[in-house]
Amino acid sequence: DVKIDDKSLLRGQIYKFATRERSGLEVVEGNAYLDITNNYIDVRKMELKTPCSRIRDRVKITFDSWTDFDEVEADVNWLFDIKDSEICLEELVAFHPWFEQRKLLLLLTGKATGTLADLRSNDVWIRGDESNTNLRGTMQLKHLVELSQFEYHYQLENSSVDMGIIVTGKQPIHV
Repeated sequence: DVKIDDKSLLRGQIYKFATRERSGLEVVEGNAYLDITNNYIDVRKMELKTPCSRIRDRVKITFDSWTDFDEVEADVNWLFDIKDSEICLEELVAFHPWFEQRKLLLLLTGKATGTLADLRSNDVWIRGDESNTNLRGTMQLKHLVELSQFEYHYQLENSSVDMGIIVTGKQPIHV
């Protein structure tokens, strides 16, 4: 269903969307409500499925004009409201080779806002699917566009890490 009104350039519901991103990441099925205006793109009630991951809920991108995307890292604001999602780290190899052979499924719930240069979350919860890993706290991600400068900072509360799932190179660390 697609609707056009005075505010929206495009508004509608997307069913069973599939694509392969130019980096190689494949979406095998996507469903969402989409609203595009001259100042935001709002994707609500989203569910994206890849061969291994499932990402749910909402992404909203706000900007002053479409030319802000020329400097997407600094000039475009993002809201990620992710609930009960499953992320396979190995699929992120499409964005950076470090993720190759990182066979780890993480369960993610959290809300983050900011630019891709400085994205912050006051409450993020990451759990290992089949391990005793449980990370909860605040998070800051910097330089998401230029991964050679990427930084992440966590302040954890009541968290635990199952050292048996940590992988360096292609060999797991057994503790």
